Amino acid sequence: MFIYYNSSIRSIIIQCRNDKHIEIINLSKLKKIILKNKKKIAFLLPYYEGRNHSEFLGVGYLSQVLLTKGYDTLIFDEDAICYLMEKKNAENTFDSSRQFIFKKLSDYNPDVICVTINTANYTNSLSLLRFIRKRFVGIKIIVGGPHITSSWATFKMYHKNLFDVAIIGEGEQTLLDVCNRLFKKKSLNVTNGAILSASNTNNLIANQLINKLDDLPFPDREGFYKIFSNKEYPIIEKNYQDVFYSFLPGFRDKKYARIVGSRGCAFACDFCSPSILWKNNHTGIPVRRIRNPKKVVDEIEFLYQKKYRAFYFDDPTFPFKSEPDFYKTMISEFKKRNIHIKWSAPTRSDELSKEILQELYDSGFTYTYFGLETDKKEKLINLGKCFDIEHSLNAIKWCDEIGIHCDVSYQVGVPGDNLDSIIKSIQWLEKHGLQKKSFFSIAAIWPETPLAIRYGLTSDDFEPETDKKKFEARGLYFFEPGNPQIERYYSNCSGNFHFIDEATAIQIKYYLMDAGFIKRFDNKKIISAKD
Repeated sequence: MFIYYNSSIRSIIIQCRNDKHIEIINLSKLKKIILKNKKKIAFLLPYYEGRNHSEFLGVGYLSQVLLTKGYDTLIFDEDAICYLMEKKNAENTFDSSRQFIFKKLSDYNPDVICVTINTANYTNSLSLLRFIRKRFVGIKIIVGGPHITSSWATFKMYHKNLFDVAIIGEGEQTLLDVCNRLFKKKSLNVTNGAILSASNTNNLIANQLINKLDDLPFPDREGFYKIFSNKEYPIIEKNYQDVFYSFLPGFRDKKYARIVGSRGCAFACDFCSPSILWKNNHTGIPVRRIRNPKKVVDEIEFLYQKKYRAFYFDDPTFPFKSEPDFYKTMISEFKKRNIHIKWSAPTRSDELSKEILQELYDSGFTYTYFGLETDKKEKLINLGKCFDIEHSLNAIKWCDEIGIHCDVSYQVGVPGDNLDSIIKSIQWLEKHGLQKKSFFSIAAIWPETPLAIRYGLTSDDFEPETDKKKFEARGLYFFEPGNPQIERYYSNCSGNFHFIDEATAIQIKYYLMDAGFIKRFDNKKIISAKD
């Protein structure tokens, strides 16, 4: 028997030796035959009020792990779908997005639906879960993501009818295990404790870190486009490319990609969630794990061949001084492989020195930022974050001298702040010339962090039905999602408790704008550096 491909008719031809039997199979038909035998997994990313249009790499990893094991996957990013509806001038963007999801999901007919849930889009996530559960009866629903990891017990208590399986912690291996067991009709109970039965109807998947990050395949970036038609593709590409990252120094007019060099953070600031999401299960100590730098450059080289020329490392804090071999090996590999890119990464100020910054600049590094949080040392200590403010100012100065744009992330309204003290902090930033080197979030409390525990907040208090007004007596204010006066200026403020009210936040916003804290990337000298 001979099997060969005829390009003129785009078909595979199967021919017996005696020529008595010839079967022609069209490629599209063959694809349908193959897909019919594959189990289909849909991933849903609920709408995020802050309109973060970036491809969510966490779901990209989950999708690719399943693809490499023979499953078929389809990603539904509700942010991208809403963007498409806006461009189509839909009368109601949100409702049109949901109908789009319903139609595409119905056509796809998945065996499992996975929903990723963040605290900031928790209300929208619950809304999407109800929408899906009502219309796709009998299909298994798996939930995961940061909010499920931090608040599993509360989520199950209030929403046990909205899902079948919950995954906490890193999901790649666990999700694969769950799918394999579901389709092989095996029990989700496992003796080694990786999977634990929580009840007859809902199952808790225990927290487990990936043994080796380098065992993971590259994330499924193409998956974010698969549900859209060829006509819609350019709109979605603009949605993902025309975002904050594309305006970074050296990134303009270049195809860019987000990438991950490490997971977790070695520090445990009281207000921050990475130390909750990535930690040693036995000691409770925060864990940061780094990939093999050569493997990282393999991924960059793979994307480089696809015309990507700018890369943003979306690590919580990129390791430089603490892991010098990591960045030095990356830079060396760039030179060996003749890869010429612009790249950027967030970090901590204590990870930087003038010598390190010069090395980075010479390799095409154009931008970094670190959390300054506040100019008051005693308030930093109260937040569980200790570093040298003077060293931070020096790091900014070194970046200016070398040609790297350095931003600081500043928290408005940390505990103990009021309008007057916030304005004085802004004046401190002005004094040090940081008007175009600062961006702002409103100090927030994330579930199960030390800050939440200190102020007596439990995961129950983040539930939509909880009376948020009662916490104002403690000086805590909950920001309901959807206020454009806040959403489009500050970062990370939706669906969260804060130490200042919305009126004060808006007042500070206009003060900042009047003081010139806008348009950070219009310095032509910095943007054109090394271009």
